[in-house]
Amino acid sequence: MSFVDDCIDNINLKNALMQLDKESRNAIVMKFWGGYTFEEIAKELQIPMTTLYGRYKAALKIISKYIKEENA
Repeated sequence: MSFVDDCIDNINLKNALMQLDKESRNAIVMKFWGGYTFEEIAKELQIPMTTLYGRYKAALKIISKYIKEENA
């Protein structure tokens, strides 16, 4: 992959993340790039772990759908 391709992928990812509400975006970023556990994220965001997990799964679906549509 070239530098340009990497930049385009980064822009697509950023745009996909911007489709999320702030709390869901924070959870995704904390999990993937921060290395936090679900328990740590739930504590930091002050929400129940079941709520966090549901929002996390929904956020992944939104990101996946957005990226698929952009690449179609």
